[in-house]
Amino acid sequence: MEPAAIDVVRSMATINLGLSVLVIVFAYPLYRGMVGRNGLYGLRTRKSMASDEAWYAANKLAAACMMVGAAVLGSLCSAQLTMGLPVPEHLVDDVITYAGPVVLM
Repeated sequence: MEPAAIDVVRSMATINLGLSVLVIVFAYPLYRGMVGRNGLYGLRTRKSMASDEAWYAANKLAAACMMVGAAVLGSLCSAQLTMGLPVPEHLVDDVITYAGPVVLM
């Protein structure tokens, strides 16, 4: 890989690692049931907003999925940054650039 491409990989890995940590920080209160029903923060659907039980159950599941996805992405980015694992050119564009932010959404 060219030096410029390596810099792009490191930059994207760093950004995705930071986003992974941020997702875990925001998902944790939802997982622990620390956030009540509201119109701004959490999984807001008609069914989840119908009752407190539905709200806490839906947000616990959604937060668990978000934290697992963020942990996997964060581990891959950490491995890339610390060990300099080789990344094939096509994976740089496809996985790190596009799939990382989509997974976090």
